[in-house]
Amino acid sequence: MGEQPEALLHRYEEARAKHLAARKAEAETLDALRALKKPRDEEVEEARRLAVAEWEGAVPRPRRPWLARRWRWWWTRTRLYRWQQGRAGHCAAACADAVEQYRLDFEHAHGADYEQAVERARAVHNRAVTRRRVADSADRQVTQEIIRLLHREHRWTPREINEALPNQTEHGVKKVLGLLPRPTSRSRDPRPTAGGGWDGSYDGGAANCSGGGGSGD
Repeated sequence: MGEQPEALLHRYEEARAKHLAARKAEAETLDALRALKKPRDEEVEEARRLAVAEWEGAVPRPRRPWLARRWRWWWTRTRLYRWQQGRAGHCAAACADAVEQYRLDFEHAHGADYEQAVERARAVHNRAVTRRRVADSADRQVTQEIIRLLHREHRWTPREINEALPNQTEHGVKKVLGLLPRPTSRSRDPRPTAGGGWDGSYDGGAANCSGGGGSGD
């Protein structure tokens, strides 16, 4: 006889606690990274919105002429495209100025480079993601091992295992133990007829096809 059920349940709780701690650490590092990036993104978006309003107020959108189709095509390829490209360039310049200004303000307020701070926060988050994945895999392996031991050595039923282990379902327990019924599929012989084709032209000499598809006369 191996470990007692109490020891197995204790192992399950330890693995589950490590998994939850790793998930909490991952969420905290993600919140820290978002808190670092959100103010700059908001300022850049505000600068882009103001630049769009400024450009559209200073340079009116060209009106489409009600002429022949070839003139409308010429207008689309020249005047409208040039206006859109000018607006895009104006917005890009405004966003670049906002990024540079935020970088200077961040360096003045915190005494550190903004891009380096973002890279450090991203590296910390990536390490937390790796630890969470390792804890997730270990938790899954320990859970499956404990379910098999409780069923094989202690003769616990899937319902008893489901009641003893939180965050588990009876369906999941049966899946680990291999107790789910096999799906009844027709993948091995999906043909609706005894023959091999839609007209029963190949059936190994069966009676549902006379003469290989001929009329018989």
